[in-house]
Amino acid sequence: MIDSYGRTFYQKVIVDPFLPTFSFISPTTITFLAIVTGTSILPLLALKYTFLAFAMLLFSGFLDTLDGSMARFKNQTSPFGTVFDIIGDRIVEFSIVLGLYLYQPELRALNCLLMLGSILLCITSFLVVGIFTQNNTEKSFHY
Repeated sequence: MIDSYGRTFYQKVIVDPFLPTFSFISPTTITFLAIVTGTSILPLLALKYTFLAFAMLLFSGFLDTLDGSMARFKNQTSPFGTVFDIIGDRIVEFSIVLGLYLYQPELRALNCLLMLGSILLCITSFLVVGIFTQNNTEKSFHY
């Protein structure tokens, strides 16, 4: 929901200026860096480095938007890149939830279980909707 209100501004002001500068980096490499950065949140939270974990979350999110933008900028969109990005997003989400659990397991177990359940329900609903929805825009995958 927030994405629909702020994405245009975010894209124009924060993402687009980096596209020419970093066009030597492949979109797949950017996706890989987003996954590595995002999964680093798990040990950082487990070790209670919360501010560094938050910084990695922001940077991983930035890279996650940069990869698709770079693919479109370089006209290098591909089914592999789409799948890699989607799977990477789920890996990062799981890392964050597990990191939150390890931060304070005695207090966060139920909340983390509920978060994992909500992710499962959300992904399932996106897949079902995707089966019945026609793709009419520039993105290669819609959910």
